[in-house]
This record gives sequence, structure tokens and C-alpha cells, in this order.
Amino acid sequence: MGSPPGTQANSRTIYKNPESDTRIRIKEVFIGDDYLQTLGLELVAGESFEAHRRDSSANVGVILNEAAASELGMEKPIGQRPHRYHAPIRGVVRDYHFEPLHLPIAPLSLVYWPQRALRNVMIRLAPNQMDEGLTHLEVTWNRFVPGQPPVFAFLDDELDQAYRAELRLKSVFGSFTLLAIIIACLGLFSLAALTTEQRTKEIGVRKVMGASTMQIVFFLSKEFVQLVLMAIIIAFPIAYVLTNTWLQNFAYHTAPRVSIFFLVGLGTLLIALLTVTSQSIKASRANPVDTLRYE
Repeated sequence: MGSPPGTQANSRTIYKNPESDTRIRIKEVFIGDDYLQTLGLELVAGESFEAHRRDSSANVGVILNEAAASELGMEKPIGQRPHRYHAPIRGVVRDYHFEPLHLPIAPLSLVYWPQRALRNVMIRLAPNQMDEGLTHLEVTWNRFVPGQPPVFAFLDDELDQAYRAELRLKSVFGSFTLLAIIIACLGLFSLAALTTEQRTKEIGVRKVMGASTMQIVFFLSKEFVQLVLMAIIIAFPIAYVLTNTWLQNFAYHTAPRVSIFFLVGLGTLLIALLTVTSQSIKASRANPVDTLRYE
């Protein structure tokens, strides 16, 4: 029981370090039994709540994440009672992303309070027994809560929904990129055809003078390659800045790698060459007698 990771924790409580009188506001998540085991969270100090289930107190205790323990500055946090309900710290859990990745890992307190954590029940199912597990859950639910159908939600779907905007942005940019490549190739193809037609006699003269097919292809493609290289040089700094700006929306992100831009530029250049070369080879293989007669 408790809030699933990937959702925003809104509840905040002031915690006090009794050793230094330090006070900080820490986000809280109210949890029930087996919360740490269900999510696979790792304790780095202390112990889980299961050892204190028979404790007569209303609140068995709290578990801090590493960020909260570091923020409070306690040398020995286990057993301290910084919580407003005077619940002791039972352990420290390794930092994990309990909020969306747009946000840094904040100080967090897992408060054992099953009565307040009843809004959500989290259950881990074996991937190869998903259907059987859901059927068993539904039967069990109807036995205890008849007349009120259960609402199931999968954690991976919830996390996917949290980044739906980024996935839509990826799809839009992919579609427009493909469209831009197609339009650019059509433009290059038309421009190469026009240039080849305008230089028909020049190509014939070069053939008569002994120029090879590769030399003519190189001669006709050189100007287009220079234009594409110029476009790449102009576009790359703009693309780098825009990509880096977008990545700043995430607290944890990688920096745009120059090698990716290099590969994209190389791919762009190859596409341009293939588009132009088809027209250049056709012109270079034409009979010089016919090209010299061309008007």
C-alpha cells in the first residue's frame, strides 16, 4: 500500500535534527506492509517495518531516503525521532525516483501508516502468470468488497503516461524530419536535372577531351556537396542548442554527443550524393556526339 513511484509527492512535513536543531521540509509517502519488498527498494541502513509490526504504537516508524538523511545531517539516524508524530527512524533506503524524471530526487520519508495508505494497493505479479493473477485478485476483491468492481492500473502504463508528451514530441519530430528529407531530395533531384541539362554541351566537350565518368560525376556533384556541407555547418549549432535546451527539462539527462551530429551529417551528405549522382551518371554516359548537337 502507498503511492506508486513516478507520481508527485505533495505532502510535506517539517523534520528536526535533535542534535543540531536543523529543520527541513521533507516530502512524505504513507505506506503499508511490504511496500519496500514490492517495489524492490534497497535498505542501506537499519531495517524494514516488518520487524515492528506488533509494536503497540500507532506509527511503527519512518524510513528516510539517502537524500533526506543527508539533508538532516544526522550521523546516526537510526532510532532518532525527528518526525512530528515522534515516530522513530527505522532505516534508510537507497535513493530512487519516486517522482517524474523531470525533477531531481528530493528528500523523502516513508511513513508506516496503513490506515492512510489504503487508497492504493500495489501487487507484484509474475509476468508469465498475469492473467491468472488478475483473475485471482478480482475474485478476492469481490469477496471482501462486493458490488464495487476493482480498478486495475499497471505501473509501466502509469510511467508511460507520465512521459506521453515526450513520446508525442518524438513522433511529431520524426514525421516532420522524414517529410523534410523527402522534400529536400526532390529539390536536389530537380536542381541536379536542371544543372545537367544546362551543361549538356560542356559535358560533351569534357567527354571528347578524355574525361572519365567519375571525373564528370565529381565535377557535377562538387557544387551540391559544397551547398549541403554549408547547410550542415549552419544547422548543427542550432540543433545542438535546441536539443540541449530541451534536455534541461529533465533533472537527469545526458549531454548531446557530437558523434551523433557527425553521423547525421554523414547520412545527410550520402543521401544528397545519391540523389545528385543518379542524374550525373546519366549525363556522363550519354554519347558525346549527341550532347554536342544539343541546343
